[in-house]
Amino acid sequence: MLIEEITASCHLAYANADTVKRCVGCTNNCQGSCEKCLEGIHYVKDDRRYNCPNIVNYYVCKYSFRYATEVETLLGVCPAFDDLSDYRILSVGCGPCTDLFAFESSVDKKGSSTPIDYRGVDLDETWKPIHTRISNIAAKRGISTRFSYTDVLNLMAGLSGRPTQWVPNILSLQYVLSDMANHCTEQEMLSFLDDVQQKIVSQMPTGSIVLLNDINLSSNNKPDGTAFKTSRHFFDRLHAEMKKAYKNLNRWTYHFKADSSYYRYGTEHDGNGVLYSVSDTIKKSYNPWLQCRSAQMVIKKGAAN
Repeated sequence: MLIEEITASCHLAYANADTVKRCVGCTNNCQGSCEKCLEGIHYVKDDRRYNCPNIVNYYVCKYSFRYATEVETLLGVCPAFDDLSDYRILSVGCGPCTDLFAFESSVDKKGSSTPIDYRGVDLDETWKPIHTRISNIAAKRGISTRFSYTDVLNLMAGLSGRPTQWVPNILSLQYVLSDMANHCTEQEMLSFLDDVQQKIVSQMPTGSIVLLNDINLSSNNKPDGTAFKTSRHFFDRLHAEMKKAYKNLNRWTYHFKADSSYYRYGTEHDGNGVLYSVSDTIKKSYNPWLQCRSAQMVIKKGAAN
């Protein structure tokens, strides 16, 4: 499976990295690990982004099993995907492409022949070496992949009015809204969602799907105590905007049970463990996240009002 080969290659790249150059400019006392830097990014402790090859390799090994499992679990229970004869996926802020790992694994386990055509878009070219590895392996499995390092709205604007061009039937927002919310104002987030509806979803055919998988929170707090809106708040905003534009809109929501307190958001999945085999080396080196905790929303586009 893609997830096994990519995590193995990222582990090899990380293990062989020049530790003298690791985390240049980082103020954390990493002690040979990018884990503290990633915590700083995810918990808004500083303005650092995924800006070095060691961080992204570490990220793949630590988070991919959980994030891919979340999407693959969704694919196994949500009926929205049953009517699609192919998967033309536009993944915004694709990063390590854990949504692609999920689709590939799901198709393989079901013994399906559903074609996968994946376009990943990310502003950060630090992911490019990993994307090259993904493309090389995916091609051998009959999966088409393309990657763009540009604003997704500009990319879709180039397709407008050109029916012969590639158009997605799945829009994937995989942990992108919470990441954006950490760095954007609420108004900037709402403007982005309006653009998603008007400039991306509007070009997708009737019956297309918007897939959102993200942290199970509607608000969060920065280290200084400042509260801000995050993923689930914006899930509901996007749904509200799409309801205005399309009739016969279908929506499904799901969440995973956590060991500690958690929010209910629609149907609760039966389990929360990862679906993939994780080697002892990966467990020892990266302390990977092996329990799913996300909230999810799937919207099936209806005809325009």
